Amino acid sequence: MSSKADTNNRTSVTMVSDLVMPSGKTWREENLELIHNIPLGTLVEVKYNEWFGDGACEKVHARLYVTKHTRDCDGEPLYVLSPRGVRLGCSKCRSSIVESSINNDRGPFAESSLRVVDVDEGILRGDRSDDFVWSEEERRQFSEE
Repeated sequence: MSSKADTNNRTSVTMVSDLVMPSGKTWREENLELIHNIPLGTLVEVKYNEWFGDGACEKVHARLYVTKHTRDCDGEPLYVLSPRGVRLGCSKCRSSIVESSINNDRGPFAESSLRVVDVDEGILRGDRSDDFVWSEEERRQFSEE
């Protein structure tokens, strides 16, 4: 948010989402034109810190499924993830949709914080469950946070 004083010494507030971009559209209008690039049901990797009320923090690096597309107040596409899901067949679209359990939902997360996992036979069998795609630099940075 930014603020500026008007002629009566009152403060007016401008929300970031209402800022006009060089295109002539507001920040929100530009974001609402963005699409969700990661489909529902996609396996992704994410790392985040889960904070608890007493100041304790748990560092999480996990593979989770995209279970919901949503947006923030600025219109940015966000993703809700879940470790478990029920795959429901869709006869009309010939694809699967993952339905999450509310208790298992994590997020929402921005697309920039997610990495899509290429699912192969090794992943499906669980042979490569520790084969995360983060580089050594990213692993080192995460462990130092």
